[in-house]
Amino acid sequence: MTISGAHARRAHAASTRRSEEAYDIVADHYDEWSWQTFWRENEFPILLSLIKSSPPTRGVLDLGIGTGAFLSYALPHLSRSMHLVGVDISTHMLERAQVRLVSRAALVRGDVQAGLPFESSSFDLVLMMRVANHLRHFDKALREVNRVLSPGGKLIATDLAEEFEYDCTRIPTPRATVEIETYKHTELDWRDALSSASFGSIDFRRYRPSDMCDASAGQLAHKFPKGNVPIFSVVQAIKDDRTQKSKPRRTASSKNESLDMIERVN
Repeated sequence: MTISGAHARRAHAASTRRSEEAYDIVADHYDEWSWQTFWRENEFPILLSLIKSSPPTRGVLDLGIGTGAFLSYALPHLSRSMHLVGVDISTHMLERAQVRLVSRAALVRGDVQAGLPFESSSFDLVLMMRVANHLRHFDKALREVNRVLSPGGKLIATDLAEEFEYDCTRIPTPRATVEIETYKHTELDWRDALSSASFGSIDFRRYRPSDMCDASAGQLAHKFPKGNVPIFSVVQAIKDDRTQKSKPRRTASSKNESLDMIERVN
């Protein structure tokens, strides 16, 4: 399966920016965005509960770490010895994350669709919070997530629900509203891509306003469809223990680039 074929649903085609460019522009204003208030009150507690129910032991990779808001929120509940890594395509978002996390996590600029600069089986938990809607090569990204997970490791991801109608991600700044290239994925897309990437034990749950801690957070109720329609989904999947361990490793050039970024950002 390829997300550029029958499964590609680009939500908005005109005047949008690529993720890297867009998030560099909005980084300084991202945490004040009303949707971030909504996610902090409704998405963050769900993911933290899932992490606490089955704590990682080797390491955590936060793909699309952004400004580091969730990892900062989760830190009091993670072992001080836990190896934490954050990846983002935006340099400016990583700079904001560095201010928030100081030296608690290694920060790396990267794109999961192009390959991650980590050895295979490096982490036992990968987080991917609202990243999928910016992934054109969705299936390729999930294969790369599987590669860096240890056998039996878990992916926890969130995505905007397929029932929640929106045409693209829009983030306001003092100068202008930035529209970001957006792709939508159905539950079937997720299940097909995860199965193709050698994940099993797939759990897919939709969250409606009535399921949330505080659906009024961010004062966004006027944006929600009538009828208690799902707003976001939470996906969990386990890397199949039978997945071959002889996966491609990072190249020497990508290794050097990632180390340079860790040194510069940290």
